[in-house]
Amino acid sequence: MRNQDLPDSQPPRWADKLLAWRCPDYLLEEVLGDLHELFEERVAEVGLTSARRQYALDVLGFMQPFAFRRKPREYPPPNYSAMLRSYLTIAWRNLAKQKVYSAIKVGGFAAGITACLLIGLYIRQELSYDQHYANRGRIFRILESSSFRGETGQGVHFPAPFANVLQAEYPDLEKVGHYNAGELFGAGSNEVRRTDQLESTHEEGFVYVSQGLVDILGLPFIRGNAQRALTQPNSVVITQRKAEKYFPHQDPMGKLFILNNDEQRQYKVAGVIEDFPATSHLQCDFLLALAGKEFYPGEQTDWRSSNYLTYVLVRPGT
Repeated sequence: MRNQDLPDSQPPRWADKLLAWRCPDYLLEEVLGDLHELFEERVAEVGLTSARRQYALDVLGFMQPFAFRRKPREYPPPNYSAMLRSYLTIAWRNLAKQKVYSAIKVGGFAAGITACLLIGLYIRQELSYDQHYANRGRIFRILESSSFRGETGQGVHFPAPFANVLQAEYPDLEKVGHYNAGELFGAGSNEVRRTDQLESTHEEGFVYVSQGLVDILGLPFIRGNAQRALTQPNSVVITQRKAEKYFPHQDPMGKLFILNNDEQRQYKVAGVIEDFPATSHLQCDFLLALAGKEFYPGEQTDWRSSNYLTYVLVRPGT
């Protein structure tokens, strides 16, 4: 049986208590462990009595003022500002010493950051297109995919009656609308003037639009009735900037426009909408009504000409 297993073979208890009182807590376990190991070796070599006497002397030796500090030494807090100034001074000296190398490094770093920022801004703008429409998650433009003699192609232009057939044949479509932007039919650019003026102004951004498309896009109307603005023939809806240009400080509702000096056909202003944002794929200032419009005899029932871009608003859950 080992000596430490006997009740009377332990170091003096008073010595352990004295050491626990004098020694800091973070050192006590380590110091006690070392002294107890040394005590066991001495018991085997010189006997229990001599070992206990030497143990007490070792503990008393730790009582000297320089043996322990009750608390760890407290260092003053680091001076981060001085350290930062030192780093900046050293960095500036190195830059000034190697001007060409520094210019290449700093210039390349700045160019890289600038390129990343520009790419990020470009991606952000591209992803923001057509996000301003309230029903953007349910609005789709119809795409045609065709194959002819081994070659495939895609297009977005359809015949005039296509929209009506979609509305009639597919109950999952809540609304269907289309527009014609072909310059051959009078869209694009025109000479325009008010009926009380003699001089025309060249304007772009004319589009023939159905009432269904106005409903699908939910265009923000400032003046006029959004549900029937383009239901009457020879009606036109203009953007806010064109209303301010042609009718400054006036109510443009009911006012008349003449296109290309054709006084036989006058267009009445039936509504004013907010300007299309830059991130809209559809950009126009004059929305001409398709109601009662035929660009040539039988055009609205002709399946041979594809001139219309068709949009649908699907029902929720489709």
